[in-house]
Amino acid sequence: MPSENSPDPFETLNAAFLKIYDGAVAATLARTRPIVLVNRPKLILFRDGRRDEATVLPPLYNHLKAAAHVPLGTYALLAPFGEGLVDAERLAAICHFRDLAAAARDRVDLRRLTAAQRVPLVHLLDEGLRFLNEVIRSRQHVQADLVKFLRSLRNAIDGSIAAAVQLEIDAYHAQMTHWRKELTADEWRQLRVVVMEAPQARRVDLGLEYFARLLGEPVSGGRIFFAESLYMSEGEQWALDHIGKQELDTAVASAFFNDPQRLDRDILGDAAVAYLESVKFDHHSESGDVN
Repeated sequence: MPSENSPDPFETLNAAFLKIYDGAVAATLARTRPIVLVNRPKLILFRDGRRDEATVLPPLYNHLKAAAHVPLGTYALLAPFGEGLVDAERLAAICHFRDLAAAARDRVDLRRLTAAQRVPLVHLLDEGLRFLNEVIRSRQHVQADLVKFLRSLRNAIDGSIAAAVQLEIDAYHAQMTHWRKELTADEWRQLRVVVMEAPQARRVDLGLEYFARLLGEPVSGGRIFFAESLYMSEGEQWALDHIGKQELDTAVASAFFNDPQRLDRDILGDAAVAYLESVKFDHHSESGDVN
């Protein structure tokens, strides 16, 4: 008879399972090659024990992104703090941000930009500086003025996004065209792609959309995987393990449920939805109690 201090056999059993599962993930990943990891600004190809890294995004990509962040930074410096007088501490922060934007504007090399790149970039910086200078002069935040300023930039923001998207997709395509020539036909058919992104996964992600078209695969449930990374702090191995887990879960779902995508949703979800049909919720209770 086990004593009170004995380990819970169910906890011990579950810990053993987790160790077994980790080993299965590693074994699955070892058989999964080649792999392309999308980790902006890099594309990384893992193949035959080698790691080939390419920094594909040019500096102009970051310039376009930084210019588009001027109105967003302005909003973040003003809107959350309410209308009225801007206190000295926040005014100093606004002045500092204005100075950074002015320094960036001074570094713009117009000769190296196409019109599609130059027009939105310059407009965002110039209008951002104008608005920031007015706030600094008046030391007042008027929400209606901020909203009017932001909405006046829609065309410039859209233009900046379009220019950045073209740069990124063209860079991906050039690198993948180069790597495709190095891969055998069989390797290309087996290629897996994992896209690392920050939290708040987008339903339409540039990397997912590009590789879906490149490989002729669905955005999810095929050879393309999405790894949502907390502040992009996880390393490459975490992203690679994500593929191993997804591949293993697909095999498990096929074996158990005859549905390779069954584990793409919570294993508890279907039973939860069914049971919740029988739970009575009082949406009219003032106290918020559930009976």
